[in-house]
Amino acid sequence: MSTETKISKYFGGIREILLKKYEISKISEHPTVIGGLRASFVSNFIIGALPKFIGTDSSVEIIDNQDKSSGEVDIVIYNQND
Repeated sequence: MSTETKISKYFGGIREILLKKYEISKISEHPTVIGGLRASFVSNFIIGALPKFIGTDSSVEIIDNQDKSSGEVDIVIYNQND
């Protein structure tokens, strides 16, 4: 009898999918394309795993209330209800 839980099997499968997509992204030789592909499949995972009010965006810059900039951020997660 396997001691692996269903949730462990689920996330093990997700891990394998993400790793395969990572390997596929390395086919491109253009850094911007590679980064965009990776941000896309991570965002899609996040959107599918979190509640619907959570949103994601990629290649953004965050500016705080003191006008300080983060520079480019690959993925940002935010509350769509705010």
